[in-house]
Amino acid sequence: MNREILITIIACAIVFSGISFLAYNTVNSEQVPLPIYNTVIETPPTMQEDVSETPAITPDTPLPTVEEDSVESLVNNPKSMIKRLDANTSIHRTLTGLIIPVDNKHVWGNIEGKVGNAAPGHPVIIQFFKSLDDVPVHVAQVDLNDDGTFAYQFRLFSIDDGVTTHIFEGEYYVEIFKTIITPTN
Repeated sequence: MNREILITIIACAIVFSGISFLAYNTVNSEQVPLPIYNTVIETPPTMQEDVSETPAITPDTPLPTVEEDSVESLVNNPKSMIKRLDANTSIHRTLTGLIIPVDNKHVWGNIEGKVGNAAPGHPVIIQFFKSLDDVPVHVAQVDLNDDGTFAYQFRLFSIDDGVTTHIFEGEYYVEIFKTIITPTN
């Protein structure tokens, strides 16, 4: 009987410490999602894609050339295209920029958005590139919420034994792929 009580007390302690950890981290100011990230700013990098501002595009509209586009220009002027997969589904691809200052003090960055006319059962794919001619430095797959929104939180740096490791720093091209129901004209 004493052994069962001891195991129960240990299990409760573990559960309560986990709840305390989650409660602390949800109110920790460095992890609370902040306003939309559109420029080099002093708040944690957060990028939000607003589908209401997506330009009118039709299936198979090519993505404009990006050779002359810098990351900075894409931060405020993302480029989009839709590529038809079949009669029912298409891929909506958005190319944008993300700039993380060298002196960044925030641990987390966020990418948030909403998929209009989402094809059910398909996640959002997010790829980070240092150069569009290279392979991605980071790839994420994010499930959609019931209302079509998505959010991806990623660590910008970590500190282990007093050593800071910057995971993300500088300029990145970000491609976001969303599967949508093929639009009709």
